[in-house]
Amino acid sequence: MMIDKLVALRLIEKEFDGNNICIRICSNLPDVNQSTQVAEAVELVTDNFNHRTDAIPVATFLARNYDWMNKKTTAAPQRIARKLRIWAKQYSKGMRVLRRRDSQDAVGFCILYPVASESDENFFLPPSKSLHLSTASQTDPFNMAKPGDEDCNSVFVRSFQIDPQYQQHDSLCQLLEDARQTLINMQADFPNLCDLYTLTIHPSVENLALAMGFSKTSQDPQMSLYWMYMALDKYLALDIEAAVSNLKLD
Repeated sequence: MMIDKLVALRLIEKEFDGNNICIRICSNLPDVNQSTQVAEAVELVTDNFNHRTDAIPVATFLARNYDWMNKKTTAAPQRIARKLRIWAKQYSKGMRVLRRRDSQDAVGFCILYPVASESDENFFLPPSKSLHLSTASQTDPFNMAKPGDEDCNSVFVRSFQIDPQYQQHDSLCQLLEDARQTLINMQADFPNLCDLYTLTIHPSVENLALAMGFSKTSQDPQMSLYWMYMALDKYLALDIEAAVSNLKLD
């Protein structure tokens, strides 16, 4: 939708109350040149998610990402941080960050969530029913598979986000390559992994997923949300740098 593209460019803000959509023109546009200079001035490295030091910074920029859907969102950073820490206790291997080498601050985040087979049906239901980080609900619609589960076929990319001021082709490739290696490592715990799914929470995420080879499988009847799918083997064989090279970053 054109409205979503304008939101992704931060030219307008959108609120949805369940019935009506309210549009506002943004008054304070980001300084693209300043963001580029900041990103070029620091070295970024990939690392394990540290639930003690990374949960709050990651939750803060994830909450901003969810705000585009509704400025009255209940995606408060403290709620997101609590959920991230719960997942880290269950299976931290699938949680990765992109951090500044100098300050060790997390500026990017990816979670590859191994899905228990009984939760696979969610991928064929309306996407809005699977929103969790952006809601106040304490009930996660997805059960996490336990290492050694041979019935686990699916990985849900529940988040892939880089703070906008650090988002460049190099940093995207860095986190995407790290995600590929993480998936390879996860195959030791879940030998029958074969499916990747993600939700298009933000228009920029949709563009990235399409560039990587994900395809839309179903749209939500009430929101601009899609389930997207990609075979794991295709992602593992992907030329990531080539796939990202023509992606427009806003």
